[in-house]
Amino acid sequence: MLVLAILLGSCQSRASSKCSWGAETKATQHSVRGLRGHGLTPNILACRSTSPLDKNVKQKLSRFCFVPVSNIVSLFDVTNIWHIPLLLREQKAHEAILQQLNLECVLWHPLLDEWTARAKLCDTLHDPVRIALVGKYTGLSDAYSLL
Repeated sequence: MLVLAILLGSCQSRASSKCSWGAETKATQHSVRGLRGHGLTPNILACRSTSPLDKNVKQKLSRFCFVPVSNIVSLFDVTNIWHIPLLLREQKAHEAILQQLNLECVLWHPLLDEWTARAKLCDTLHDPVRIALVGKYTGLSDAYSLL
């Protein structure tokens, strides 16, 4: 049985970087250790951050998490959600997944022309939308941050 383990981790960017790698990777390393404790080894790391992970951070994660640098994907903040598949394609996440599943024979390059057009269209929209929230914890600053 073939199991593909993808770990979604978090790398916190440091505004005033005292360390040479510029991002805190301990949370991701801890998550990988916990996953290994349950008998699973991640094949791919998808790291959530506010800005793109630089080469040094990916190398550090690769060294301490035993995942190839090519299998570390940086999921950083983008202008709208339509850019996420484009971001994944740019980093060749589809190739890493197909390789881990031994499906390199069906290696293809996703055609996302219509998707790219939709992402660009969404970038040009600037009309404000008012959203009303009713709930118990609406006063908290991060309660509905996904909206």
